[in-house]
Amino acid sequence: MSVRELCCTDGAPALGFAYIENLINDPDKELAVASSLSLLQESKELLDRAGFEKFVYEDMYDDIAALILSVVKHTPPRTAPLDIPGLLEAFQSPESTFTIQSRINN
Repeated sequence: MSVRELCCTDGAPALGFAYIENLINDPDKELAVASSLSLLQESKELLDRAGFEKFVYEDMYDDIAALILSVVKHTPPRTAPLDIPGLLEAFQSPESTFTIQSRINN
């Protein structure tokens, strides 16, 4: 059984886990993370232009952006950049990026 299967039995969280797992495994993490954050920013701007209220997506955006950034930079409470065990913890622990799974599902 893979780490992804242990973590995510639902399609949307599994997709999110796989996406960040690919960033972790990318040989050029810096470029992959920068590209990912740029795309995420563009998506945020698209939501703004479409008329979505910021409160609808801001918390989710901040959580996901912080998790992606942590692939190359340690962010509290982590003492090192994100690795696969840390990613598993982030997707399983309510204290760590507290509701990624439910946010992705909604």
